[in-house]
Amino acid sequence: MSNINLLPWREAVKSKQKRDFWLGLVSAAAITFLAVFLVQNYYVNLQHKQQARNQFLEKETAILDHQIGEIKKIKEQKESLKKRIALIQKLQESRNIPTKIFNSLPTIAPSGIYLDSLSFKDSSIDLDGKSEANYRVANLMRNIEQLEWLGTPSIRSIVALSGQQSDMELSKFQLGFAVKLGVPSQAEGAK
Repeated sequence: MSNINLLPWREAVKSKQKRDFWLGLVSAAAITFLAVFLVQNYYVNLQHKQQARNQFLEKETAILDHQIGEIKKIKEQKESLKKRIALIQKLQESRNIPTKIFNSLPTIAPSGIYLDSLSFKDSSIDLDGKSEANYRVANLMRNIEQLEWLGTPSIRSIVALSGQQSDMELSKFQLGFAVKLGVPSQAEGAK
């Protein structure tokens, strides 16, 4: 006779399939959870690294800002020092101008010119005087023009004086010219 298997094999197969299904489902859920955890962990690590870089850059930026501030202060000090040096040089150049002018006056003024007053303001000089003739004033102006450190003279007025008790007729004149700072005189250039 043939062997007939009357055991409930369909139920065993169903229970095995059910068990395999749940095992697969739990395995898939575990793998998915693990994958999500690893990806999240990877991105969290990237965020921490980027935050560390950002903090480093912020520190370095603060240091550079401080250094830039110091550089600006140094530049301001440098400009201040340049202005002071320029002022000191200008004062140094103008210190000996009155002496140079008084030393040059005898060679500049031709005979027949009588100087009454000399005023020096900033870098301009005003001369007041008397002359025997107008051409002597012109000679005075030419002599001033020949000196490199003196500017071009300009005559302000020439007035004939009347009612004089001497035989000479004198003219009163006013003359102005500038002093060029930074231009060496001939005496300094020869040194």
